[in-house]
Amino acid sequence: MDVTLLIKSLESGQYEASVLELPAYRVEAASRELAIEALKTALLDHVKDAEAFTWQLPIYNSDENPAWLNFAGIFKDNADFAEIVEEIQAARESWGDEEMDESEYSR
Repeated sequence: MDVTLLIKSLESGQYEASVLELPAYRVEAASRELAIEALKTALLDHVKDAEAFTWQLPIYNSDENPAWLNFAGIFKDNADFAEIVEEIQAARESWGDEEMDESEYSR
């Protein structure tokens, strides 16, 4: 497993080493090399009895119907919904090619 070590020189003259992917791991030492070694030691100590593996998150499979699919098309023949869609489209077309003011998003 690759991790990214971040080394920072502190105003105190010390060096801080941390792991970008694991921000809880942070050490300080008198030199850059000592900080790196202390961080490596802490990480290796933490993972010495650990197991790492990947797991595939079970997501929608094309052979199955997800729950939201039960709602697909429920407004297909709804005249009220069609009218709302037309009003939205007319409003969008009335804006033209101008960019919308970002303050409009927060209303």
